[in-house]
Amino acid sequence: MIALFKKIRAHPSVPMHGPEYHSLVPAVILTVYGNLSGQNTAQLIFDAIHRGKTISGGACSFLGICGAAIGVGIALSLLLKANPYKARERQIVQKVTHQVLKEISRYHAPRCCQRDCWLALKAAS
Repeated sequence: MIALFKKIRAHPSVPMHGPEYHSLVPAVILTVYGNLSGQNTAQLIFDAIHRGKTISGGACSFLGICGAAIGVGIALSLLLKANPYKARERQIVQKVTHQVLKEISRYHAPRCCQRDCWLALKAAS
């Protein structure tokens, strides 16, 4: 996952920081999942990007949760077909997102979308 993330991140149109990462994390996870499983995840990736776009920039401080952690939750939610009425799937998504946020919150540092994405992808793997 990190290799794919680095490749995308190296493109000059991808900024160091910004809400683009809220879509990038779940897209990377779902792409790798599709490549490893042989499943077509194109629609899931499209849905993940759409969901990621709903998370505003600065969510890490303004909303109290990093967009990279939310991105992991988005990917898992789509894979599990979670919704607010499916207790088990909802709980799994929230527990995983919590663990990712726990890793990110270990750092006493200002925002760094790239760092937090690396941490989120590492935790998700």
